[in-house]
Amino acid sequence: MGPKKSGKGHRLYRRKDVELVLEIKRLLYEKRYTIEGARKFLESRPREAALKSSDGASKKIKRNQGDLFRDGSPVLEQIRKELAEILEILA
Repeated sequence: MGPKKSGKGHRLYRRKDVELVLEIKRLLYEKRYTIEGARKFLESRPREAALKSSDGASKKIKRNQGDLFRDGSPVLEQIRKELAEILEILA
């Protein structure tokens, strides 16, 4: 099952889809997991896993969409840079 599409055919992703992609990127690039290792890690977690705080305590955090893309994150800055490079290649 793929993402829903708008009336114009654009893919519409849910917040949890974006969070999953960012988690996969973190596992691959920051934690240096292999693709298979990241897959096994994600499959071993409960489906509705609560977010973990730095002290390991489990808690639910309600976030706004803007919080996902807050400026200043080194990971997001790198993603923005890579997307700008791709855009330049395609232009």
